[in-house]
Amino acid sequence: ILVGVSISVTGLKYFKESRMLKASKLLSSVEVAVENQKIDDAILITNELSKNYSTYLQRGLAGLILSNALIFDDRQFEAESQLRELLTVESGVSWVARVRLAGLLLDMNKPAEALDVLPKEIPKNWIGIVNDRRGDVLMALGKKVEARGAWLKALDGYDNNGADGVATNMIKKKIATVDSSQAIEKKSGAK
Repeated sequence: ILVGVSISVTGLKYFKESRMLKASKLLSSVEVAVENQKIDDAILITNELSKNYSTYLQRGLAGLILSNALIFDDRQFEAESQLRELLTVESGVSWVARVRLAGLLLDMNKPAEALDVLPKEIPKNWIGIVNDRRGDVLMALGKKVEARGAWLKALDGYDNNGADGVATNMIKKKIATVDSSQAIEKKSGAK
């Protein structure tokens, strides 16, 4: 009986490792296809990953790589579709996909949709970047006060996660711009 259990465990381990290896090879193929500007090939390979390895990290990474290539190739709607798909499966990249999708939707002049993909409940390690993007979206919607509030939350999130000064300096500039704009509006309204 012990021999049977040992063989079964070894077989299962081999099966999982061989699937992981196959998914990794497919991810490498996506990278090569994108590097060679064969976007349609990358789509086919990513579709195979999606069909057979949907919960693997390699599927998520392939989707992120492909979405960037699609954006660069001026195929925003396909990139949007790819990123939205990453939100529906747990491949380990859903929060990266959310932030990228919100940015893409902003670029596509769809700020209300961008706001919808950024939920209020955010894992602790994502508070900075998600609130930074939320502030950008709110600003695009003309909601300066709410944007400022989101950026302040982003600063707190970055500070609590040891972010570098580049990210926090950019957010501070955004807040200063809102503050200056509000001061000018107050002066104009006072006259």
